[in-house]
Amino acid sequence: MPPWAFRVGGGASRVRWEVVARLGGLEALNGSPVTRPERRDAEIRYLRRLLDESREQEGEGEGCGREAVAQEHPRFTSLLQQYGELAAGSAASGTVGGGEVGSLGQELLSVTLRCVAASAGEKKEVMKKLPGSLSVDKLKLLCENIFKLNAETQELFTQYPDSPIPQPLGEDREQLSHLGIQDGVVILVGARE
Repeated sequence: MPPWAFRVGGGASRVRWEVVARLGGLEALNGSPVTRPERRDAEIRYLRRLLDESREQEGEGEGCGREAVAQEHPRFTSLLQQYGELAAGSAASGTVGGGEVGSLGQELLSVTLRCVAASAGEKKEVMKKLPGSLSVDKLKLLCENIFKLNAETQELFTQYPDSPIPQPLGEDREQLSHLGIQDGVVILVGARE
């Protein structure tokens, strides 16, 4: 794939993350400011994808995976220096969410779930500790139990304290750790009507 090509699977939010991660000096996109948490999340997500790509290339014997990826993606080396192996998010890398992989307690993320769906009425927000390996579809099932909203109609967004604009959470099969979710994030639970 040429270095300027984007993987567009996942819709506009995925393209936004990819553009923000690839263009380090970008301050706004489509009239919307690029916040620090959004940039960090996008860069971590992008780096994870590139590390997975480099491991695949090494496994297939296509030269040295990291050098090949670095040639196609100019920000790879600088992002790897900035975030290190954090982006791998697996036991092989030794880190998840910035801490050493070990007990489940070390891998838990503190998040606040806030229901904003009009059809659900007023619900109290709920604080939960969730494993970074939890997928978005499993999180939707958890929210279905808590807020009594059908998981199939849910739309999840992340909101950080210094970012007034919520960002779509991600695709159903993606893990929270791969999306760059950090401790203290608020996950907004909405519903398509």
